[in-house]
Amino acid sequence: MSKVLPDFLYLIRAFGKKFLMLGILFLPLLVKAQTANFSVSLSSHCGNGTATFTDTSGPEVTHWLWDFGNSNSLDTDDPAKGKNPSAIYPGPGVYTVSLIVNGGVPVTKQVIIYPNPEPDFSPSVTTGCEPIDVILTASANDVNVDPYKIGDTDVGGVNAGTITSYQWDFQGKIPGVIESDP
Repeated sequence: MSKVLPDFLYLIRAFGKKFLMLGILFLPLLVKAQTANFSVSLSSHCGNGTATFTDTSGPEVTHWLWDFGNSNSLDTDDPAKGKNPSAIYPGPGVYTVSLIVNGGVPVTKQVIIYPNPEPDFSPSVTTGCEPIDVILTASANDVNVDPYKIGDTDVGGVNAGTITSYQWDFQGKIPGVIESDP
């Protein structure tokens, strides 16, 4: 609650009913609805992930109403729950998260979970006698996820983009291996 309201109640007691009538007209102008704000941190941007939210609305927040965009919400007066909640996002998509504090103005932000990359490679030869030179050519297709629903909540689709680098792991030492970019 804003400091204005207790001051207003004191003035009513001090000056009586005339001030009350005048105050009722102007009180909505004095008490501002609080605008929400928050930041988000993701454990993973690919496949699935857990998001931790931090309310940055200000010190006077006494009520939080979160909609996490994944069919889950939180409506609480408990700062231990409302100030830094977390939510699990089970699959790729664009999730719209909203926060309303103290019944004020909501703010929305998006949490984007991208699909896991699907790399592939092909060898230049698959049979031969030792020693054999094999060239592995890396490739991957762009991964796209169409919009879908979780419960009654629409989750937007995501284009994962293009794989631009690879990390090779040959599961041990192989003599004569030369690694290079794709």
